Amino acid sequence: MADIHLFGQIYGPLGIAIHTKALFDTFIKYRPENCGEIKVYPLSQLFGSVAEGTTGNTEIDSRIIDDYSKNLKQRLDGVIFIYWTPDIYQRILTEFVNPNSKILKVGYFIFEWTKISRQHLDGIALMDYMVVPSNWAKQVLVDNGVSASKIIVMRYPIDAEKVKTAKFENKKYTFLMVGKVEKRKNLVLTLDLLWQIYKEEPSYFDGFKMALLINDFHDPKYKISTYFAEIRDAGGYDNTFASFFDLFSSLESSQVDLLFRQSAFVLCPSRSGGIELPLLHSIEAGAIPVSTDAGAPGEFARLITQNPDLLIPVSGKEWMFDDRWFPASHDWGTWATIDVRKYRSMLEDMLCWFKNGGHIHCKEYFEECRTNVLKCRELDGRYIASCFPYKSEIFRIY
Repeated sequence: MADIHLFGQIYGPLGIAIHTKALFDTFIKYRPENCGEIKVYPLSQLFGSVAEGTTGNTEIDSRIIDDYSKNLKQRLDGVIFIYWTPDIYQRILTEFVNPNSKILKVGYFIFEWTKISRQHLDGIALMDYMVVPSNWAKQVLVDNGVSASKIIVMRYPIDAEKVKTAKFENKKYTFLMVGKVEKRKNLVLTLDLLWQIYKEEPSYFDGFKMALLINDFHDPKYKISTYFAEIRDAGGYDNTFASFFDLFSSLESSQVDLLFRQSAFVLCPSRSGGIELPLLHSIEAGAIPVSTDAGAPGEFARLITQNPDLLIPVSGKEWMFDDRWFPASHDWGTWATIDVRKYRSMLEDMLCWFKNGGHIHCKEYFEECRTNVLKCRELDGRYIASCFPYKSEIFRIY
C-alpha cells in the first residue's frame, strides 16, 4: 500500500493554515482501504514560516506529524501531496523524495490571479496532478497552458454537524469582515460606502456595530488600529462613525468562531479570491454570507445561495494592481470590478433588515443557505476525499 505524505502549512490562524488543516483532516478521516500510512509535514518546521502556533482541534496530532527538520536524510516514496505555491515543489521533491522510487506527485494551488508566472508553471510541470478548489481556478490553469487532464477540483470540506446545529441568534455585530491588509478585499470601499450612508441616514446606525478582523501575512505583530486610522483620516470619518467598529488583529480559533457567531452578515466583496473561507465558515457559525458574484468567490457563493440579495454584481474587469501584493513589475492578469451602486444599495438593505425587526427576514436567508450547503455534495468530506487520485497507477503498484 502506498503511504501518503502531506506537506502544508498547518500552523497559525491564517486562512491557508485553516484550510490546510481541514483538507488534511478530511484525507485522514476518510482514508481508503488501499492507502498506507498518512503522515503530515508542517512547512514551518521544514523551511520556517511567519505563521506559528498549534494545530488546534484537529485530526492532525503528534502521532502523524513527522519533523524532518531533525532528520533530513530519509527519503520518501509513495504519494507526495504538497499544499503550497508551485515555486516550492522542486525544493521538496529534491530534498525529501527518493528519486529511485515510484512516486505520485500531487500539488495543491490556491491563487487569486489569472496570469500564472513562468516559475509557477515550471513547478506545476513537475507534478502528476494539480488540485485546485474551484472550476474557476481550473479554467485559469487551462488558459495558461496546463492540461485539463491533470487538474482535479477539490472543494473546502464543510463541517456538516456545525452547519446543522448553527443558530441565527444573539447577534452583536451587523457586519463582519475578515482578511489581510490588501486592496483586493475592498475593505476601504466598504467603509467609505457605510460612511456615505451614515451621513445621509444616520438613523440606520442606531445600535450598529461592525467587527473587523484584519491581519498582515508578512507581519504577525501588525495592528489593525494603525490601518484603520489611515482609512479614517483619508475618508474624513467623524469620531461617532469610527466608534461603530471593533478592531481585531489576531485571535485564537475559538475567539474567531465566536466572532462569526456574533455576526449577522459576513461581507466578502473581494475583487478576486482563491477560496473564500469566510463564506463557508459563516454557515457553520450561523451567519449570512455576502459575496462578489465573480470568479472563485462567486462560484463558492453560488454553492451556498442563488439569492441576488446576497450576491454583489460586477460591472467589469480591470488589471490587477496592489503596490504591495500585486506590484506592476509582474503581469497578474485581471480581477473583477464590483458594481458600487448596487453594493451600496445592498448595504442599506441589510442595515434596514437587521435594524427594523428584520431578524426573521435574516433567519429565512440563513436557513436557505444552510439547506443549500447540506445538500451540496461537492462540500461533503467523503466526496472531497474521493477526489484524491487513489485510482492512480501508484496505488496498484503498491
